[in-house]
Amino acid sequence: MSAEGLDSVTEDTSTAGGNPVGPIENAFTSSFGAIAPLVIGSTSVIASLAIIYIIARSVKGFSCTYHRLIAAMSFFDILKSGAIALATIPMPKEGDDYLVDQYGFEGLRLGNAQTCKVQSLLVVAGAIGTYGYVTSLCIYYAAAIYYCIPESRIAKVVEPLLHFVQLVSTLGLTLSFLFLGTAANVNPYLYSWCSLQTGADSNIAYQFGVLLLVLGCIYFLLVIASLSLVVLKVFQQNRTITQYLQSANLGSSIIANRLNMRKRLVR
Repeated sequence: MSAEGLDSVTEDTSTAGGNPVGPIENAFTSSFGAIAPLVIGSTSVIASLAIIYIIARSVKGFSCTYHRLIAAMSFFDILKSGAIALATIPMPKEGDDYLVDQYGFEGLRLGNAQTCKVQSLLVVAGAIGTYGYVTSLCIYYAAAIYYCIPESRIAKVVEPLLHFVQLVSTLGLTLSFLFLGTAANVNPYLYSWCSLQTGADSNIAYQFGVLLLVLGCIYFLLVIASLSLVVLKVFQQNRTITQYLQSANLGSSIIANRLNMRKRLVR
């Protein structure tokens, strides 16, 4: 074989799809990378299930807006944390994917390309839904505390709108990832579980990245604005109570002075 042909074979066996082939030794491919997500994800799932159970067993149950928002947030956290807890298990099993085999993941791999994609979609959907309902809770606090909207009106007007926005954003982005040229991706430099790769079209990948960034910024700004209104309301109430107490103390002092004057006159 010529030197040129040998060089081409070496290049093909050392690189696949632009990714280096060969065992990669880091925290994500090690046993720790398989055990840590299992422990952390399982703990989060158990905590979210406990929250839903406590709500279901409470006096109000799911009859109030606050409980329903908390339960929805916990549900999406179960999706995300449960998928992450599986770690390397949904990855293609040994022999099914040459590139994944070369990464050298030490965790158990029993899946295929489809199970890897399902795991990545659950992580995306769970993350968007969880953060979205955290934002919804903050908006609920602002509506109830700052704007003093009655609970019945929040349940009829505000809550349906919050559910609609969160479900549309979560399902819309997840289904977009599913149908617009996405594929399961194993990135040994960032995760010890399957993530999503937005096809070969860099423009689509860029657009999705921008969309997720914009959504994240909107959530962040809504959280800051809502909690700022709550804090402002607390300070306003504190100032009102302080002024009332000062007026009450002043009135008590005046009454006490008048009583003392009457006692002196009597004497």
